[in-house]
Amino acid sequence: ASQTLFSASAVKMIHTATDGIPRLINVICDRALLGAYTHNRPMVDADIAKAAIAESSHQPSSDNSQLAKILAWSLSGVLLLVLAGMIVAKIGLDKPDISVPEMALTEPGQILRGSTAEPAPSDTQSPAEDAAAVAVTNPESAAKSAEDIVLEAVYRTSFKNKKDAVNALQQALNVFTGDFDLPCRQLKSFGVRCQTMNYRSWQEFTQHNRPGVLRLDVDEQQRYLAVVATAGSNQLEVITPEGERHTWQMFQLGQYWSGQTEILWQPPSSFTALLNPDDRSPFVRWLANSFAKLDDQTQPLAQFEYNQALQRRVMFFQTNQKLPANGIVDLDTVLKLNDQLGVDFSLRGRAPREP
Repeated sequence: ASQTLFSASAVKMIHTATDGIPRLINVICDRALLGAYTHNRPMVDADIAKAAIAESSHQPSSDNSQLAKILAWSLSGVLLLVLAGMIVAKIGLDKPDISVPEMALTEPGQILRGSTAEPAPSDTQSPAEDAAAVAVTNPESAAKSAEDIVLEAVYRTSFKNKKDAVNALQQALNVFTGDFDLPCRQLKSFGVRCQTMNYRSWQEFTQHNRPGVLRLDVDEQQRYLAVVATAGSNQLEVITPEGERHTWQMFQLGQYWSGQTEILWQPPSSFTALLNPDDRSPFVRWLANSFAKLDDQTQPLAQFEYNQALQRRVMFFQTNQKLPANGIVDLDTVLKLNDQLGVDFSLRGRAPREP
């Protein structure tokens, strides 16, 4: 049965961007179809076309010979047919619907189920692109190859249970050389805490800036990925069960990540959330001393009572860190403060000191 693979607005956008040059149409359509396949879209819409044009932003070549146009147009037809088969086969697979909601691809970090708005960098070969290359010589296995390559890598780099993943992560962070029977409980003796989070996007995860164990839902099974660092703006570095390092593109994991993540961080020993002025706690002293250090002040603003002066300093800090400026010293505030002090784990190294 025939199927429309490009919306009218996408066709117009691609034609305008390429001036009708077949070689450039081929490049952009190739990227656009891969984008639709990756995000479980039935057709290339304007958002996907825009992302493909941005990723394939090459200047037209001066070589406009008739022979070059004919050859480019022929190759375009082959690739479009192959990739069309990949999308149709993908749509027809009998498996639970794990597609992401319809959201604009131009808003990074806002797509649920861990998908990312940013396309894969052009200098990085993804499993889906590898499969597309194979498809030229073996069209019948094109759709299966793209999914299988990613799926095999997910199994190879993830753990069967959370305990093993947490142990691998804490060892990579040089907390303890051996395995714990109850890692999240026993890590407290080393000043490390597991914190269960339910993220809605990659952006939320990377903003917290802590290594963590991601829960993946794969073929109705739960798998666990030990993320130790970020590599670039849209890549994750993970620890495999063999103790090796592997780099993932975030968009490749989007359909598998549940959002549930166990982050590892190092709280102050006296940490307890401060909710109201006049709260009294040993944690107040740590908080006041921390700001005195950041401000190069010899005297802290408070001792054991969360007074108005310290609360105003907290609100100023929260504003600078793009947090709700409510004066409540919660997990998010302490994570950002630890980043500034350089006293905690980090996905990307120490944060720049606050001005």
